[in-house]
This record gives sequence, structure tokens and C-alpha cells, in this order.
Amino acid sequence: SIGTGASSNATTSGTSLSGAITIPDTVDGYTVTSIGNSAFYQCSKITSLDLSGTQVTTIGSGAFFNCSGLASILNIPNSVTTIGGTTFYQCSSLTSITLPDSLTTIGIYAFNNCSSLTSLTIPNSVTTIG
Repeated sequence: SIGTGASSNATTSGTSLSGAITIPDTVDGYTVTSIGNSAFYQCSKITSLDLSGTQVTTIGSGAFFNCSGLASILNIPNSVTTIGGTTFYQCSSLTSITLPDSLTTIGIYAFNNCSSLTSLTIPNSVTTIG
């Protein structure tokens, strides 16, 4: 989704998108404020995600569902308040993630089947899980 009075959706679902992905802070002059539901669904060749410099507030449900190659998530900004359900479901290469202090909601099964996840610190700001 794109902020500033306009909204748009794009999906890369199941595509051959691969490697390190950097989410831009703007697209066509609009501020990027969210990553939509299922935006990168089954993009198993993505290896890392960088959100630095963005003003993203929401990472939608299933956004990175079954991105089995996703090993690192860099710089989740302090603007993120919501991580939707099944967002990182079956991200089996993900070993650790640092969640921002701005986070208040983590959806159901957000990190389910992340078999390599050994470090996840949930900030005190989270009031809703599931």
C-alpha cells in the first residue's frame, strides 16, 4: 500500500524474485507505509530483507509466507506497529529477528514453522499476540 491519500497494491507472489530485497521509502513519489498481505508470498529465493529508511507501519498477513530462503531481516523501523498473522510462516532459514519497541500487535502464527529461529525478543510494547 502507498500512503498520502493514494493506495495501490502489488504482488510478487511465487515469482523468481531472489537475493537481497530492500524496501524503498517511496514509490513514484508516494511514501511506502505498509507491506501488503501476501506481497512476497512463496518467494523462496529471497535471502534478506532490509527495511531501513522506510516509514512502514504494517507488515501484512502472509507477506513473507513460505519465503524459505529468507535468512535475515535488517532494520525493522521503529514505525512498525503491526505484524500480521502468518507473516513469516515457514521462513525456515530465519535464525533471529529484532522487533522494534513501536510494535503493539503480532498476528496469529506470525513466526510459525520458522524451524531455524533461535532468537526472538518480543518488546514490552506488544499488547496483542494472536
